[in-house]
Amino acid sequence: MPGYQLMVYRLNRLFDPEYIDNLNPELIDNADLVIQALQDREVVKTSNELAYLMAWPAGIREAVRAVAHSALTRTPRSPITFAWAPAYDYEVTIWDVAATAGGP
Repeated sequence: MPGYQLMVYRLNRLFDPEYIDNLNPELIDNADLVIQALQDREVVKTSNELAYLMAWPAGIREAVRAVAHSALTRTPRSPITFAWAPAYDYEVTIWDVAATAGGP
């Protein structure tokens, strides 16, 4: 399981302040597009990583997609930091702080 930390590391690079402006918000308009976009950008590289992602409950996948969509449609765009921790259950915690013109 700790191998999934690598997927989160790749995801953080994609949504980091230097690269977030290169993402098209339309790529994450729905869950199917998100999965394809993550594979195309090599965030999800293996069949095990894809299976892990697809095992998430639909509501959690949708919550993460909605956060990413919000970050990509704001002006200025808000970077996202993802974290992974081993656990028995699936869980998502969200803190939302909009970027400002003087910040990242």
